[in-house]
Amino acid sequence: MKKYTLRNLVDEVLINAQEALSYKEIWEKALIKRLDKKLNSHGKTPSYSVSALLCNDIKKENSKYIIISKNPNRYQMKDRKNRSTQVLISKQIQTGSQEDQKNNKKSEFNEIDLHLLLVSFVWYKFKIYSKTIDANKSDKKEKGQNEWIHPDIVGIYFPFGDDYEPQTLKLTTNLACPSYKLYSFELKKKLSFSNLRESYFQAISNSSWANEGYLVAFEIDNKTDLLDELKRLNTAFGIGVIKLRGQLEDCEVMISAKYKESPDIDTLNLLVKNNPDFKNFIENINEDIGAGKSSRIMKTYYEKFFDKQQYEEYCKSKNIK
Repeated sequence: MKKYTLRNLVDEVLINAQEALSYKEIWEKALIKRLDKKLNSHGKTPSYSVSALLCNDIKKENSKYIIISKNPNRYQMKDRKNRSTQVLISKQIQTGSQEDQKNNKKSEFNEIDLHLLLVSFVWYKFKIYSKTIDANKSDKKEKGQNEWIHPDIVGIYFPFGDDYEPQTLKLTTNLACPSYKLYSFELKKKLSFSNLRESYFQAISNSSWANEGYLVAFEIDNKTDLLDELKRLNTAFGIGVIKLRGQLEDCEVMISAKYKESPDIDTLNLLVKNNPDFKNFIENINEDIGAGKSSRIMKTYYEKFFDKQQYEEYCKSKNIK
């Protein structure tokens, strides 16, 4: 008896399907029809095996499969003769195209919408308290004088919990144990070679006052050359790179920032003098690290951050994906 293969299973499902199917739908329909029972084995991730089979086969000129629509890829047999099925497929393509147009219109979220994603991630990852800095509040200077000194978001890491006793905090201070860290974040919707130089050196200029500086983006071109260049620049200038995503646990530090032992105090002082948001940020830090005030960390002053569920719901509401 001829062996029943995974290809046989895919063919049987697609031949009888009334519309184009994704690889997951192909496997689901196979389970419903109990076609999986005909296989000798199907591994631990059979749906991925279906995907691999289709992806490899469709590259061939004589492939019997065709991609009808994308995102996700939906497949159909090339030799389908049933007219009603072709009509359904045409409708599906049309509907998919209309849906893509709607999604493209909805996807125009603003850079400011990403702020809450960043402050949530840096809390989740580093326990950093963050604050957005509004450059428009700075004293008006001659054009270009205050350019590229304002970070989008600033942050502070406290080396103690908000439940430390005053005596414990005082001892750590006396023993010179604390290791407070100031952070600067330059945020972009997208990072590619077209805006790399300007974005990167903006991040350098805006972070000279901080212990660590990061360039952050939601979309980062996945070209190897771009990542290599970011690594080279990190070696030279120390700026780290963070990639935000639609789910909190999927965000990542692609390149860690280099720690600066002695930040630029002159630039910090300039920001304190010129921007009330930054001045309040520094004032609040000084209060929070005062001996005996460990329980005072003013969480309400810093930006609110989401848990995983809130993060996901926020992204959906802003159509960030």
